[in-house]
Amino acid sequence: MTNTAAVAETEIVWKKGDTLMAMAVCKSEEAIMKIAQADTKSKEETISEMQRLAMFQQCIRVIPPALFKIHSILGSYLDYAKNTTTIIALCVPPSEQNIIAYAIAQGRPATQKEMSF
Repeated sequence: MTNTAAVAETEIVWKKGDTLMAMAVCKSEEAIMKIAQADTKSKEETISEMQRLAMFQQCIRVIPPALFKIHSILGSYLDYAKNTTTIIALCVPPSEQNIIAYAIAQGRPATQKEMSF
């Protein structure tokens, strides 16, 4: 399945199996939750936390950005600019059972109804 993130009037909806192009990822759920918490406060706080975690090799920038499959949705929150942001566990085919990284992406998780289509 290719990028199936539904876009309706600038709304992005994420679900398991969608393809995400990531520019930064974290290696643990704990690290991505720290990024998400900082992202609720300010852009500067988010950048600072990302740099701090990069120093400890917990998060990295992906250059060039890479495609990942969404393994699962961990949750969502409102970022510092009041945009809905989704916390995502990532995998790479063919081993779609194994989580290899975590990321955040602007947009909301799909509802149960949207996942049944």
